[in-house]
Amino acid sequence: MSKSGIKIGFLGGVGQFGMNLTFYENSECGFIIDSGSLFATEGWPGVEYLYPDFSYLVEKKDKFSLLIVTHAHEDHIGSIIHLIRVLQLKIVSTEFTISLIKEKIKEEEEYIDPEYIIISSIDNYHYNSFIFEFIPITHSIIDSLGIIIHSDEGVIFHISDFRMEVENRELLLKKITQIKDIYGKISLLLLDSSNSESKRGATEKDVYLRLQKIIPNAPKRVFITMFASNVERFRNILKIAQECDRKVVLLGRSLFRYYGVAQKIGYISEKNPIVPVETFFGNRDDNYIFIVTGSQGEPFSALSNLVFSNFQKIEIKEGDLVIFSSRPIPGNEKSVYKIINQIAKKGSELLYWRHFDDLHASGHASAEELSEFLAIISPECFIPIHGEFRHLMENRNLAVNSGVNRENSVIPEVGSQFILNKNRLELGEIIPTNIKIMDKTGIDEVEPIIIKERDSMEFGCIVISVLLLENDGRVLKDPLVISRGFVFEDHFEELILALSKLVRKEVESISFSESLDYAYVSMIIKRGVKRFLKKFFFVTPFIFPIVQYL
Repeated sequence: MSKSGIKIGFLGGVGQFGMNLTFYENSECGFIIDSGSLFATEGWPGVEYLYPDFSYLVEKKDKFSLLIVTHAHEDHIGSIIHLIRVLQLKIVSTEFTISLIKEKIKEEEEYIDPEYIIISSIDNYHYNSFIFEFIPITHSIIDSLGIIIHSDEGVIFHISDFRMEVENRELLLKKITQIKDIYGKISLLLLDSSNSESKRGATEKDVYLRLQKIIPNAPKRVFITMFASNVERFRNILKIAQECDRKVVLLGRSLFRYYGVAQKIGYISEKNPIVPVETFFGNRDDNYIFIVTGSQGEPFSALSNLVFSNFQKIEIKEGDLVIFSSRPIPGNEKSVYKIINQIAKKGSELLYWRHFDDLHASGHASAEELSEFLAIISPECFIPIHGEFRHLMENRNLAVNSGVNRENSVIPEVGSQFILNKNRLELGEIIPTNIKIMDKTGIDEVEPIIIKERDSMEFGCIVISVLLLENDGRVLKDPLVISRGFVFEDHFEELILALSKLVRKEVESISFSESLDYAYVSMIIKRGVKRFLKKFFFVTPFIFPIVQYL
């Protein structure tokens, strides 16, 4: 790479929600912003989460020695444990974010303890030819940062997940004005696209005021489910509980992690209404608020256990109030409504997003807020980040409408690289990337073929055992057919018998030399069985031939 120009590359977080990882690189050095994960969906059986491919960074490991983390959500910190195994990094972030990263790393049996640098919003940090300034921004987790990067190619503004709320608005505008007064312009802006299609919604203050009206008037116990990472809302609920003299019980391991760190750094006072769950046992007092994890319908969460059985001897009962201070993440709607329906069956009072718009506030800027921000920044170049393709495209349109030249506004994809050179963006080489898989078994980097095999077993498995004579290729007896999870053999005896005869016929139709080729015989069996089953069923099971020779 020439001495002029800064390379900006994406190993995740664009064209998708999650796995955020952006890197910057010049001829001397490189640094990384965020290293996140993506929770697996239904299409990834047995997988805990996905994370980026670090191969490009590892090839240049002597160049990359700095990781800056914008905030502590899993889609920004979830793969750090894997990254520090392959790169020797200093990690720079706020006290809250670093405390949570440390907690995650310590959960590993053999953990690496990297060097941490805790910064505040007033700090500058020097790294070779780069100087970083940090701006506090509003998001759905505390201690979130925007990053101003001073470079040989001008000023770059990297804004991760954020929204334009009142508390940080004036500081943000003041800092931008100062930079523009000194440097004249912002060369490049990278900006959150998550809500680029959405209208302005409720703020965190609106949520607080709504809960302040509801909770004190609840006749019995109150169960509130929310994202455990939203510490600001958590603190507001504690404040409401104190105002109406209610005790608070936490249900869900992740809540204790965030609560513990928030208390450690002084964000939550030690004098609060939280009590151990044991104090509730055998207590008929209705003066309790339960804050519960599992707002996305996760099957083994505290909320799921409460609704479908019980959790630590606690049950949701008729007359209790259940509040969803959240909205389903796209793809989770089915799981969430399953929980809601079960709560309704119990006769509990239920409040969620259909009843009030202000039970939850998004942590992402709306289209209106993004347009306002773009007009204030007025960058020379623009790259939309964080979101699916349509969100990136819409954010780009907002940028162009605000005055950014379309030629200097690009849509990134995973593996994209762009070079900032004299206030122009040029397309760089595409980086070959593969998604990395963390399995629920604890195995790291599971091969995609394993997931494909698991997926193919969704409709069960048929095992077919064939015995051949090695000297002439004859089938010794009718093949054994075993069905597991597809059809019940006792009820489908005719089908099992037909499959056995079909397999024998298919194998006997091939030549002697072909019969000695294990892979070819297996292929013939799979093809014939699949073709036969498609005549009677809409789906086919995983077909597993076993070919033995005597």
